[in-house]
Amino acid sequence: MWINENGSTCEYIDGTKIVFPANLAGTSENLYLASVSTISNDSVIKLESAIDEKSYVVSIFGQNPVFNFDSSARLTLKYSDGIDNEVTTPQIFALRGNKWIRLVNQTTDLDNNTVTADIKSPGIYSLASFEINKTTENPWDINRDSNVNIFDLVLVAGQFGENGKNLKGDINGDNSVNIFDLVLVASHFGETYDSAAPTVFTSNLAPSFEVSLRSISADKRDTTTFQILIDGLDSLEQLAGYQVTICGLENDLRVIDAGSVFLPRSTYSVPNQRRGDQVTISAVAYGKKNNKSKIYTKEQAVLTTFQLSSEEKGIRLQNVLLSNVDGNSIPLVINTDIQTTLNEHLPIKTEVKQNYPNPFNPETWIPFSVDSDTVVRLIVYNYGGAVIREIDLGVVSQGRYINKDEAIHWDGRNQYGEEVASGVYFYRLHTTNTTSAKKMTIMK
Repeated sequence: MWINENGSTCEYIDGTKIVFPANLAGTSENLYLASVSTISNDSVIKLESAIDEKSYVVSIFGQNPVFNFDSSARLTLKYSDGIDNEVTTPQIFALRGNKWIRLVNQTTDLDNNTVTADIKSPGIYSLASFEINKTTENPWDINRDSNVNIFDLVLVAGQFGENGKNLKGDINGDNSVNIFDLVLVASHFGETYDSAAPTVFTSNLAPSFEVSLRSISADKRDTTTFQILIDGLDSLEQLAGYQVTICGLENDLRVIDAGSVFLPRSTYSVPNQRRGDQVTISAVAYGKKNNKSKIYTKEQAVLTTFQLSSEEKGIRLQNVLLSNVDGNSIPLVINTDIQTTLNEHLPIKTEVKQNYPNPFNPETWIPFSVDSDTVVRLIVYNYGGAVIREIDLGVVSQGRYINKDEAIHWDGRNQYGEEVASGVYFYRLHTTNTTSAKKMTIMK
């Protein structure tokens, strides 16, 4: 079957059908040859509850190789009679590497015994019986509160890496909780549904945390760096995810740190969501933490750091959700008194700023500013005061050096190129006329 810029449709005698959209994989100048063939299930990885003894191979041939479609194609497969539709439903699975992944957005036609699903790439597909349960509809709304948000993402992250049946975090039904499930929840972020459902549990205790917005500096490239801070946390171990909405934005913002607050756990950041003048930043911790590594803080913790154009008129925090490791809301108050006007540049002074991320592993960036052209050198010390690393920058022009491509980069190694151990370190910025110091933590 040939596919041109207008797309194409092909039906086979056994009921298999595939519909390719216009401009499937590139410009209108491309012409492709497509086919759907069958192979025995004995020649592929076993698919539990497979309906037939065959799988379907969707192939695309052209002048250039095709790995992914620009727009989804629609694949329809026909299954034989004998399926108990009150207990199970036929579903299409795709072989990805060494795992079968259940496709989303499927339609089952019980009258004609067919299943139709969107596919985004060539590959091997097969039919299997899938157990029907109450969470099959909108499975990304894990806590069934009719909202897809950070609390659902935390529940997936809490089971990350687990294998088995009936796992809440197994969104795609492949008996494994992994990055595919995190991405599925994130792709439905912000969706709401009409059905009534219980709300997320929130403690009756008075809010003990305060979230605020702080401007760090306006740099020489007409951008301003901001941090969203949380006060009142004695321990960060119970914090598993955050969802912050900022309003009053005319342009997009750039997130430069979203996950250091979760270290030593890994972080999954949801792509920023833009609605009108609002942008939502969300991130969740996942993976097993090192029981020997505990993060405690008596100071402000930085949830996220981002940059904006200094031409913006003003921004403020619109909404903040914090989730604990059980997927429940952490009570908080938003400091609504802090509203930042971005067109007022702060005077430049010579100082070293807090590194980011912090804690970190294995590398970090150290922002700084100088009020005049000067020689700059950074020295890193261990807790005992011994010199670990010296970084000479030479003569640096007046200005603020905040971005990763401008700030001082330390790779967590000593003067001999060896990785340093976990612990607290100090760093001091030396210039011609002054010095400035702070501390940082490596956590492995």
